[in-house]
Amino acid sequence: MSVNTNWETCKNAKLNTTNNDEFSESKYIPSNFTISTHLNQKAANVDLTGKPAPDWILTDTNNNSVAFKNLKSRVLMIQFTGIGCPPCHASIPFLKKLVTEYDVKNFEFISIEAWSRNIDGVRRYQNKNDLKYKFLLSTDEIIKRYHVDLVPEFFIIDKKRIIRKVINGYEEGVTDKEIRDRIKELI
Repeated sequence: MSVNTNWETCKNAKLNTTNNDEFSESKYIPSNFTISTHLNQKAANVDLTGKPAPDWILTDTNNNSVAFKNLKSRVLMIQFTGIGCPPCHASIPFLKKLVTEYDVKNFEFISIEAWSRNIDGVRRYQNKNDLKYKFLLSTDEIIKRYHVDLVPEFFIIDKKRIIRKVINGYEEGVTDKEIRDRIKELI
């Protein structure tokens, strides 16, 4: 992932010379604006662990339909991802390696793009990152049924299509171990 860095040298800069008692942020917000923060929103806190995975038929980057019910592997892992999400992108090397470690009858991995519905953009992302696993486009309905609020979010599903583990976020090493341990338990 590329990062642009720019800098300038400033000398004798004076920042925020206003007395804190005089400052009122409300003076800078138009009166017709509504202020809402993520902290004010109540999280759904829906735990799908132990419940049947919601069924779906989604489109891959070649415009083919892929049906959840046609996936036959012993263990299935679904990652809801966003092509502009840095932690999602950071998980790619691990996921690319993981899919080579198991036979498809034992384990299958599917990534579902949760943010973009632009099939051309998602296809370019898949090709640029040389992703050999299924990469599908989500729908708002599937996002709601899986209660996906943030990405990446991983769902590890057993042969009976019961969700056995939900992992929110990605931390290299930590999440990798958590995923591998759960897959080994289910195979």
